[in-house]
Amino acid sequence: MADTTDKIPDVQELHLVGSSPSQPVELAPDRGTLWIDQNAHRCPSAPAEPLIRAVLSQHPDFDFSHVELITDRHPLSQLLNFARGKRTAFAFYAEVIGERVIFTRKSEQTQERIEANEYKGYRKGFEEQHLRFQVDVRGSSSHHRIVSYKLGGISILLRYAADACPGPRRISITTGTKTSFDNLKVIQRGDIVPQSDTAEISTRSYTTGMNDYIYDEQKVPSLWLAQTFTFILAISASARYSETVAERRSTFPTENTKIRDSAADVRKWE
Repeated sequence: MADTTDKIPDVQELHLVGSSPSQPVELAPDRGTLWIDQNAHRCPSAPAEPLIRAVLSQHPDFDFSHVELITDRHPLSQLLNFARGKRTAFAFYAEVIGERVIFTRKSEQTQERIEANEYKGYRKGFEEQHLRFQVDVRGSSSHHRIVSYKLGGISILLRYAADACPGPRRISITTGTKTSFDNLKVIQRGDIVPQSDTAEISTRSYTTGMNDYIYDEQKVPSLWLAQTFTFILAISASARYSETVAERRSTFPTENTKIRDSAADVRKWE
C-alpha cells in the first residue's frame, strides 16, 4: 500500500494540451514506428540516467540518500500483476548501488514497427489529432514524468510516460538553459505542469468499449502507480471496415470522449 504521496514538484517540462478538432476526424489504423522504451534506446548503457538528470536539473540539492528504489512503471506493473495472481512470464533488470536498487525494463526491442497488414488500434492517430505540444517543446517525442512516494515503507522514485494535461495552468521556466553530461544533454524549455493536471488516455473500439472489470483490473492499478487521477477514455463511434487493414477507418467524436476523475477509484483500489 502507498503510505504517502510526496511528489517531486513538477520535474519534467513538456506540456501536452487538448486541441480537439471541431468535427470528428476519420482515422486510419496506427502504422509505422512506435516507441517501447525511449530511455533504453537513447541511453542504452544507463537507461535511468535521464531520470536522475531530470531530477537534478530542477532540484540540484535533491537528496537521493532517502531513495531506496528508482524504477520505471513497467517493472512495478509486472510485479504487481504477479502479486495479484497473474502468472505471465516477465523479466527486468535490477541493479544494486549501495543501499539503493534500480529497476529497468528488459525488452527485446526498444521500438515496434506496425506494418500495413497489422492492426494495433488507433491510439497514435487519436493523439496526433487531439493533442499538441506547447510551442517551446514541439518536436519532442514523449513526455516522461517522475513521482516520489512510499510503497510498503519503501521510498520510490518512479518514472512513467504521461499522456496529456487538459488545461493551460502552468508555470514558465527558463528557456534554453542547457547542461551536458557526456552524451546526454538537459535543455530546460516549456512550462512546469502540476502533477494534478496530468491525465492518462485510452482508446477503445465501439464494439468492445471498456467495462468496469477492464477499468478496475487494468487501468486503475496503472493510474495508482503513476499517481495520476484523471483518466480519458475515447470510444470510436463508427468504423468503415475493410478486409485490408490499411483501408479501415474509424471516427472518435468529442461526445464519445469522457474525462473521468479517478481519484476515488484509485483510493478504493488501494
